[in-house]
Amino acid sequence: MNKKAMILMVGGLIFCLTGACLAKMSAQEVINQMRGAYEQRMSGIDDLTMVTKGTAGVMAMMGESTIYQKRAKIAGKTVYKTRTEVQFMGKPLITIYDGEYEWSVDPISGQVNKEKKDFAPDWTRIWEVLDLSQMQYVGTDDLDGETAHVLKMDDLTEGIKRLLPVPPQAGPSEEGEWSGWAKMWINAENWVFMRMQIVMTETSEEGKEMTNRITSDFKDYRQVQTMFIPHQMTYKIEVEIPDMSPEEKQMMLGMMEAFMEGEMIVTKVEVNTGLPADLFDGTKLEAGEPMFKMPEMPQQ
Repeated sequence: MNKKAMILMVGGLIFCLTGACLAKMSAQEVINQMRGAYEQRMSGIDDLTMVTKGTAGVMAMMGESTIYQKRAKIAGKTVYKTRTEVQFMGKPLITIYDGEYEWSVDPISGQVNKEKKDFAPDWTRIWEVLDLSQMQYVGTDDLDGETAHVLKMDDLTEGIKRLLPVPPQAGPSEEGEWSGWAKMWINAENWVFMRMQIVMTETSEEGKEMTNRITSDFKDYRQVQTMFIPHQMTYKIEVEIPDMSPEEKQMMLGMMEAFMEGEMIVTKVEVNTGLPADLFDGTKLEAGEPMFKMPEMPQQ
């Protein structure tokens, strides 16, 4: 066998093996790879502090945010206690997840809320909330010059809804009903989140439809010790309203312009600084003055 034939044979074998590997890849395998890579990178991380800043759209109105995370063992399970502080209108909005409960101060009433939670919603740990029975492997895609595995959910289950900033109400409601699906792109080399796309169609009681396509991108990944952290996160909302006239649609989108796109960047990351336990103690949150006051209805 000559040298050229040998090269062709080896090249063909590599191609076939690679193709077979990609063809046999499943949603479960992608999530397993993603989880394994994450757990390995986080094995030496006891706590994390990350500062972000909104730079475009409605996110720019939010100002600076700080996220604190601390690893803990609760009932034999590794959890990440989380404290989020968001500056809004010059005042901090604080949310604490202590591994069992989520604590926050209601901006309307000023009272402290406490809610049982199994996890703190986190894009980097989507396997905690995904219903794999609803997931399917679509194939690979080129995203910004990198290969990504694409997964799809044909039905937005309770799990995926809990990852949304404002979870929609499923099924029939006073406003009508909605349906939707989601896709996610996972980097085929380092198994990090690259893109999430959620498409939701709402049908009003009058039978009119409105479709929202929300695309979130996680870019500019940088290595911080053993972790890969996206330093740029963007979202874009596209709206389709077949039953609305062009003039009405333009007016509506004009009113919503600030909410249609947004960008957030990471400005600082600190690791293993020894964050105090009190930072994640929800019982230390104090009630305060309402941030927003509802207008009083005139008495009859």
